[in-house]
Order: sequence, then C-alpha cells, then structure tokens
Amino acid sequence: MSAARLDILIEQGVDLPITFAYTEDDGSAPDLTTYTAKLQVRSDYGATAAAITLDNTSGITLQQLGVGVANIAAALSSALVIDYTQVKYIVNGLRSAKLGVWDLEIKSPAGKVIRLLAGDAYLSPSATTGI
Repeated sequence: MSAARLDILIEQGVDLPITFAYTEDDGSAPDLTTYTAKLQVRSDYGATAAAITLDNTSGITLQQLGVGVANIAAALSSALVIDYTQVKYIVNGLRSAKLGVWDLEIKSPAGKVIRLLAGDAYLSPSATTGI
C-alpha cells in the first residue's frame, strides 16, 4: 500500500488534527489505539536532522473514532522558528513558508510499519503570542 499524498499547513502554535481511515490488506479494521505512530518533518528527503518529530510519547494521540477510523492529534509547539524571508507561499489563503517534507508512519503490535501519509509541509506564522 502506498502512502496517500497530503500537503499540510501547520499554523504556528496550533494543534494539527489529522483524521484518516485505515484497513488492513485483508479489509479488517484494526484497533489503532494499540499501534504506535511517528510523524517527522525534514527540510528534504535524506536530511539528517528533523525539524519536527512527534510520536505517541511526545505530541501524538491516537484515538479510535470508529471501525478503522482514527484521529491523530499532533501538538505542534509555538516554539517552531520561522524564517520570515521565506514566507512566500499562499496555502489555504494564508501566507506561509515551506518547512520541507513530512510523513506519518504507524506500527502494528506485530511490528508491521505502514507509511500512511506523506507530502510537503508549510508553516503559517502566528501574530498572536502568549496565549
């Protein structure tokens, strides 16, 4: 199964909810709360350092919404640094800077790793601070 392409817009200091449906190759719907998840954003494929790394112990919460449907709530810090000279894209109507590429992988209790989503990541700066 290939990862679905999804470009994301991260609004600085705001949680990023991602809802997806997943079924196994045989059509069964696993309890995704028993899985682990990892999301990374890098400046480009092969970059040694990740700009963002989130997992089940740090920033990602897997919630079962229905049979085979899960929600990933990814808590992204307002501490993300943005180079304002790079705010030159318009994504969903907001001025944004391209952070790089991202993907989301889940791992079953049996150890099977599945890359669910992948694409480009953009960051929209926040004008509000201190909330």
